[in-house]
Amino acid sequence: MLRAEERSVRERMSSLVRTAFPQVPVVLDAPAQMRALVMEMRPDRNADALIPLAAELARLSATDSIQDLQYSGGVLTATLRGRSREADASFVQAAAASADRGFDTRLQDGVVRIARRQAEP
Repeated sequence: MLRAEERSVRERMSSLVRTAFPQVPVVLDAPAQMRALVMEMRPDRNADALIPLAAELARLSATDSIQDLQYSGGVLTATLRGRSREADASFVQAAAASADRGFDTRLQDGVVRIARRQAEP
């Protein structure tokens, strides 16, 4: 009797996850998956992701002036002013070390984009 009740509860939990999140192909652990999916929906979930990106920008461009700074979708974008070829070359070298720290850093036309490097499959 208890096993039947347990099965019924698990089926209801799985059904709730599939109803709330139809994009989930397989439900293995309904409570854990529901928690993770709800956390992804929180508007401030990426707030903690900004801090390491900002620290990396400060490490890379401590002497540069930041004209504009934006953060969206896990990418920190900074428009720098007063760039020179020498400063850009130095930045490119520093960006290589940035990759070792797990960041994808790009500089193009005075605009820096920093994101966490995606794990390779």
